[in-house]
Amino acid sequence: MVQVRSFDSCNEARATRWPAVLAMLWLATATAAGGCGADGPAATFGAASAAATATPGATFAAAGLANSAIAGGNAHTCAVVSGGVQCWGKNDRGQLGDGSSVTQSFQRVVVAGLAAVQAVTAGGAHSCAIAGGGARCWGANDRGELGNATPQNPGPPDSHVPVAVTNLASGLQAIAAGDQHTCAIVNGSARCWGANDFGQIGNADPGNQDASSPVGVAGLTGGVQAIAAGGSHSCAIVNGSARCWGFNGLGALGNATQDNPQPATAIRRSRSPA
Repeated sequence: MVQVRSFDSCNEARATRWPAVLAMLWLATATAAGGCGADGPAATFGAASAAATATPGATFAAAGLANSAIAGGNAHTCAVVSGGVQCWGKNDRGQLGDGSSVTQSFQRVVVAGLAAVQAVTAGGAHSCAIAGGGARCWGANDRGELGNATPQNPGPPDSHVPVAVTNLASGLQAIAAGDQHTCAIVNGSARCWGANDFGQIGNADPGNQDASSPVGVAGLTGGVQAIAAGGSHSCAIVNGSARCWGFNGLGALGNATQDNPQPATAIRRSRSPA
């Protein structure tokens, strides 16, 4: 199974691969404890309580979770349950995907219209899934992170229900949501969309313009095995080596510098960044 990565409130990627479900439940719990971000103890447990805890707690019964996936965003969580997706937590931008206008939910809600879901990921205030081989996203879209723009509608608003990502109806192998950008593996190549102020979508645009529909990552046209999205950077495993692009002010690209490449291109690294 291809690993799927997601963003949390510490601006770091996290793996969501069964059987690491318990580890991700701990991550969602620790995030809700207020240790990261400005949101503090938001509703991220899927149970009717806003109490923070620093130890793993039972979120809901495991029925339907076998061979499944779970992802923690900034202040919301989503899981694949019996072929669909259920989410809980903050919902001010529609990131729970159930079509409601409530600002948060302490209980699990069912994401509208999704079946045959293979993977889920959660970003800053948006979420995405692979459903029936194609990409669907919902939530915040002010930087194009839902990827549903078309020539006729270049700036769609936020969506409280899943929308189809433009030109990604099939061939999806993995998907990863960052703070305000999203990346995916499509037939072995990497494609990203959304915020690009630090080059995190990797398309070598000298103007670092946001992209509200998927663009190809420069040089990653094949051999991509896994992909991850952080706060403002992205990484992939390509033919056994790590390649990263985007913000590097704190060394997130692992290329032994603090340079932020302009234009942003994937930086080849060995298996170890040391």
